[in-house]
Amino acid sequence: MSTHDELDPEFTRSVISHMNEDHADACLRIVRAFSDERSASSARLHKLDRHSLYFLVQNSTSAETPSASDSLEVRVDLPKPLSSEQQLRGAIVGLSSQARKILSADE
Repeated sequence: MSTHDELDPEFTRSVISHMNEDHADACLRIVRAFSDERSASSARLHKLDRHSLYFLVQNSTSAETPSASDSLEVRVDLPKPLSSEQQLRGAIVGLSSQARKILSADE
């Protein structure tokens, strides 16, 4: 991490790309469990910092061909602020696992 408390931009781009390409289901699960957007139909991670993940969310009530302007930004706070970039993977895996339990209890 830099002295400005920000994550390295290249690291951030890499995480965002990986999450959206390989773990879109986890992104949606996290949004549905930890926000008011229970009816979200898709969620793409678009930025993150040491405190939160920020998703662009499409709601199932949106138009059939939603545009970026139809997206809603949803912030999901991490359980605790990151003190290193290496903690991010564990934080996201933990949120995803917790989200799975929350959502399965609601069914």
